Formats: sequence, structure tokens, C-alpha cells
Amino acid sequence: MRVGNSILPSFPRTLMAIFFSLRCSQVFRLIGHILGTGTWEQRKLKEITSVIKDGTHGTHIEHYGAYLLSAKNILSNRIVYSKNDRQISINDFNKIYKGYSLNDGDFLLTIVGTIGRTAIYRQSKDKIAFQRSVAIIRGKEEIIDNYFLMFSFQLPTIKKYCKE
Repeated sequence: MRVGNSILPSFPRTLMAIFFSLRCSQVFRLIGHILGTGTWEQRKLKEITSVIKDGTHGTHIEHYGAYLLSAKNILSNRIVYSKNDRQISINDFNKIYKGYSLNDGDFLLTIVGTIGRTAIYRQSKDKIAFQRSVAIIRGKEEIIDNYFLMFSFQLPTIKKYCKE
């Protein structure tokens, strides 16, 4: 079984525990205070991202060549898959990524089934595509960090909002 990289070991656990115990607005005020920037302005997700897309909706024939993963493969801030997971042809993989590409560092969010699980995509030697149950979100680098987006979507208030 392969497991993608996790940011958790490098992120101070005490700081993460503080963030998760606070409401979203409190976290923004706390970060603003730490950075000395005061309060943060609210923005719509589409204003701070360059890509918001779900995975493929198409029907694909099972074939070896590229993995076609779903929400069940996003666990504990990681992409988890094995040789037993669904695979598709390279031709189907190329059709899926005809209009865009999955980039190293893209934020992944489950949007069907168990809503709200998150991960950051890390380049792999394996070719990976996602089904429609996973959203691919790419923050505009000059505005927001994808890890910040990921941790923001893990806040209880944001998770509750997404499920409503």
C-alpha cells in the first residue's frame, strides 16, 4: 500500500491543536495577530483559486496503466491506494487530463460520500486520476497556500457548512 506525504509531522502539533479547538473566525484573528496584519478579509473561494474542478464523470474501461481513485482513497490528509484499486488505460487517463493537469501541491477535497476529507496531491511515478467524488482545488500562489486551504477545510465550522 502506498501512502502520500503528510504535512502533519512537520506542522507543530500544539499549534494545530489550538487551531482545531477554535472557530474559523477565531483562527483568522489569531493568525492575523501572529502575523501583525490585524483582521483578515473574507473572499469567495473562486476569487483565491485558479482551479476548482471535480474528477471525471465518464465511464472508463478497467485496464492497467493509470489509477482512477475516489473519495475512499483520501484518508487522514493522504492519498492511499494499492495495486488492487481501479485502473484505467493511459488513453482514458490522457482524455481525462486533456483540458487541465493535476499539479504537485493541488488541494483535494472529498465532495461525495464522506464529505470533507482532505489531502495535498504529491507528484508520483504512478499516473493518478480522480472520479467525481474528489474536488481538485488550486489556490492562487500569490494569495493563498494550499496547505492553509486544506487545514481551513478541516475546521469544524467549515466542515459543518460543507455538509449543509
